[in-house]
Amino acid sequence: MRFYVSVNNLFTLTKYRGFDPSASDGSPIGGGIDYGFYPVPRTFLAGVNVKF
Repeated sequence: MRFYVSVNNLFTLTKYRGFDPSASDGSPIGGGIDYGFYPVPRTFLAGVNVKF
């Protein structure tokens, strides 16, 4: 029996006050400006493998 847990994007260490410090619409001018982009999702994964 095996138990596992995984977390992606648990936290970001920055002084940025917007949703996402890596927000960008791909344009060369204004890159990094947060225009209301949704933040990168935090995902949790847990499971159990049972082998007979």
